[in-house]
Amino acid sequence: MLVIPYGDAFMQVTANPLLPVSSPLSTAPAAANTGQISVLSVNPIWVEDQVSLGQRQEAPSTYDKPAVVYTGLRDTSPRGSAAASVGNNLISSLNSVRSKKAPFMASSIFSQIGALSGETREYRNEARQFSAAADAAVDKLRPNFSLSTTALKESIMLEIRTRDGDSILIELKHSSVGSDSALAFSMLVDGELSPEEQKALGRLADKLGQVADEFFRSDTAELRGLKDIDTSIISSFSLNLSRPQGDTRVTHTYEYTVDESAQTQTLTAKDINDYSVEVTAHLQGLATGKPAHAEILQAYVDLINQSAENADTNNKSKRFMRDAFSAVFSSFIGLPEPTAETRKRDAILAAFDSGLPDFKASIRSPVIHNPNFYTQASSLVLTLEQETRIERSNHQLWVAQESRYELINNRFDGMPGVTEGPDLEGGNYSYITQHVVGSIKRSLALTGDRVDSLVLERERKETTETHVFSNHRQVSVEPYEQETRALQDYNVLLRALDNPQPIWALNKLVSPEKEIYFLQ
Repeated sequence: MLVIPYGDAFMQVTANPLLPVSSPLSTAPAAANTGQISVLSVNPIWVEDQVSLGQRQEAPSTYDKPAVVYTGLRDTSPRGSAAASVGNNLISSLNSVRSKKAPFMASSIFSQIGALSGETREYRNEARQFSAAADAAVDKLRPNFSLSTTALKESIMLEIRTRDGDSILIELKHSSVGSDSALAFSMLVDGELSPEEQKALGRLADKLGQVADEFFRSDTAELRGLKDIDTSIISSFSLNLSRPQGDTRVTHTYEYTVDESAQTQTLTAKDINDYSVEVTAHLQGLATGKPAHAEILQAYVDLINQSAENADTNNKSKRFMRDAFSAVFSSFIGLPEPTAETRKRDAILAAFDSGLPDFKASIRSPVIHNPNFYTQASSLVLTLEQETRIERSNHQLWVAQESRYELINNRFDGMPGVTEGPDLEGGNYSYITQHVVGSIKRSLALTGDRVDSLVLERERKETTETHVFSNHRQVSVEPYEQETRALQDYNVLLRALDNPQPIWALNKLVSPEKEIYFLQ
């Protein structure tokens, strides 16, 4: 309080620090590990200066000191080093989010999961923040964990299964508790994990923790390959990343499974904009150990790029779709070439093969209907696949490999020469329906180590219609059709080369074709 003379009277100015609204505190004795209480910041709240004219008043008998925000752990009982590290990271992560020094992050906690699974099969802990006076006895303060959380903020749920049938459930949740925050983590292992399974779990959890960090930082995520998954140990995982957006929540998900009986792997993914990718691929290709041609994989990625560009897809969803598709084939890129000891027939097949395993993939956009013409909808469906067929008869071998795609891309656009974008409400727009099918077929016939025939065929067919509407009435339809076919019979060329090394001949003839791939 400050008293200032003002003529025969006085002016009293009082600054009153008020503690922020805080959760009730428990003064129960602290657990043995008192180092698990941390001071985040001093947060005094000052009310407007109060000025009064009148008689001199007595000074207040007490002074409320500014509040300090503390962070404490629910469980401070002695644990192993990994458990202690998780507890410390819960506190530091919560402090960083509150102080806005960093976005919500999971990697520092998820990087400890492998080691944690070696210490215990069940772990649960929670860090909470609360406010108290600066001169409070820290060793006697504890957050009130009996209070229920009031709102869920960021959350991660990860479920992993091993080939032996063990399951691991991991959750990390950031929540509000009144005006304060809480960060809860749990890990539950159903089964007994071997040291090899703990290591595989640790590598996968570490990778997915970094994927989660990217999502909460940028609203999208990329797997950047699946080489970190040991499919000899891990049979599946499911990752759900979620955060609030206005009055709703948005999610980004991945689901991966290995089907041992079918010898296939499947990845299903969806981003916050409702774009989805599903890929099922065989675990092995036609020629074991044959590296995939980067140009062939890029040919599919280019199709995804072009289709998404035509559908006016946002850049984040484009990156998501490219990455999810490519991730499945990451283990087939950069494999060693066949050695000199490889049998001639296997080497011939390797020269003929694309290097990719047989697969089928679908990429879909959200469906957005025209509210005034519901049967019209903007949507993208792109199907990509490769299929290999093999027939054997005595010493003869016939192999056919077909790579195929189908695109259905329906979209709205502006009226030609009138509006840049569609005016659906006013009924002035163009509605474009596009259907494209493309394929490349390669067939190879062998008798022993001799190449009998080699044929390559490409096809592409496109049908597009542009319906122009003015004031909700169709005023024109513009059809477009194109069909292209190219056939290359290499039998004459093979004989002309007259080379005793069929592998050399195949590489010379087929490799340039793999760089061109699909017809445009």
